[in-house]
Amino acid sequence: MKFYKLIIFVFLLLSCQNNKSSNKQKNKESIQHQVIKVKTAIARKNTFNKQIQANGIVKAAQKTDLHFKNTGYLEKIAVKNGQYVKKGKFIAQLENELLHNNLKKAEIELAKARQKYEELLLSYNLNDSNVKPEVRQKLFVQSGLAEAENHLQEARIQYRNSILTAPFSGIVANVTTDTGKLVTPADTIATLINPHTYQVVFKLMENEIGFIKKGLKVQTKSISGNLPAQTAVINDINPMVDAGGTVTIKARLLNNNQTLVEGMHTYVTVNIPVSEMILIPKKALVVRNDKDVAFTLHKGNTAKWHYVEVFGENTTHYAISQGLKEGDTLIISNNMNLAHDSSVETEKE
Repeated sequence: MKFYKLIIFVFLLLSCQNNKSSNKQKNKESIQHQVIKVKTAIARKNTFNKQIQANGIVKAAQKTDLHFKNTGYLEKIAVKNGQYVKKGKFIAQLENELLHNNLKKAEIELAKARQKYEELLLSYNLNDSNVKPEVRQKLFVQSGLAEAENHLQEARIQYRNSILTAPFSGIVANVTTDTGKLVTPADTIATLINPHTYQVVFKLMENEIGFIKKGLKVQTKSISGNLPAQTAVINDINPMVDAGGTVTIKARLLNNNQTLVEGMHTYVTVNIPVSEMILIPKKALVVRNDKDVAFTLHKGNTAKWHYVEVFGENTTHYAISQGLKEGDTLIISNNMNLAHDSSVETEKE
C-alpha cells in the first residue's frame, strides 16, 4: 500500500514540475511575442569629437615678483592691487636722499675731471678730435676723468636700484603697503602679471597624450560656473611623464576678457576630432551582463541584439568601433525591456 502511495506522490510531483516548465515557456513565448513600441534612429559615419576632461589652473606666462636690489627703508608705494600699469611705470621707492646726493657729487666730480682733461690737452697743444688713442687714455687717467666716469656710473646704478619700475605692462598684485619698513632684496614688494599671456595649465594621463598635439583647441570654464567658457590653444606639451603618470599641458587663452584671473581653477574640455566613426545617440546604448549592447531593427518589426565596443563619447553620442555598421536602424527607446528577436512596432520620435 505504501508503495502505491509513493508512486502516486512521484507522479503528482512530476506533473507539477512539467506544468511549471510549461508555464515558463509560455511566459517566455508571450514576452517574445509581446509587441513593444520603440523609436529609432540611423547609425551614421561622421567626424567624432572625442572629449577628454581635466582640471586646470590659470597662469600667466609673463609674471614676476618685484624686488629692490638694495636694502633700505620703504618710502613710497605708488600702485594698488588690481591696477594696470604700463612698462616703465613708477612702482615704489626706498629712502634715497643720500644716494641722490652721491649722484650729484659724482656729477660735479666728473665735471671737474673733464675740465682738468681739457687743460691737459691744451698744455700738450692737442685737441680731442686728433689726439692719439694711447695719449687720450694716458690723459684720461692722469686727469681723473676715467675714475670720475666710473664713480658717476656707480652712483647712477645705486640711485636707480632704489626705485622700482614696471619691467613690462601688466596688472599689479600682492602689493606691500608697509611704508617705513626695512626691506631687503629678498622681500617682494609687488607681483606684476601680464593678463595678455594667460594660459591654462592642466595634466592628462599618459595614455591620452597620443591624441594631443600643439594647435589643438580646448574649452575652459571656471569651476564656479558663473563665468562664460573660453577657448584656448595648446602651445606646450611637456615631454615627460611625472610620478603620477601624467603629462603637463599648457594652452594659451584666446581673447581673454579678463574674467579669468591668475590662479583660478577651471574645467578643461579637449575636443579631439576623429574622422569616419560610427556615431549613435546615447539613448541607443544599454548595458547587459556588464557589456555594452545596442538593438537594431530587423525587417521592420524585430529587435536584434549586438555587442558593441565604444571608442569614446561626448555629451550626446557614442562613437562605436565594432559591432555596428553605417545605416543600421537603431532602437533608442524602451530598449531596456527588449530581448533578442523581440517583436517591436516603431513610432515617431
